[in-house]
Amino acid sequence: MGGRRNNFKFWFKVYKENQLASGESLNLYDIAYDKLETHVVKKEGTLYYTFYAEEWNGELEFRGLPQGEYKIIE
Repeated sequence: MGGRRNNFKFWFKVYKENQLASGESLNLYDIAYDKLETHVVKKEGTLYYTFYAEEWNGELEFRGLPQGEYKIIE
């Protein structure tokens, strides 16, 4: 039970710190056609990507970004 509780505590902390629900949800991926479920939220000029899959060994496509170099944080 402790692991599940710690997991909830972690994600509530992430939610409180970032308040991504107050950002703009961008419709850059299609759940019906894109194999990796992906959601993008824009808040204060930053794009936040979430990827969902039981298992994934393919490449990730970061749509919506202008040409340039970026830092990816897990």
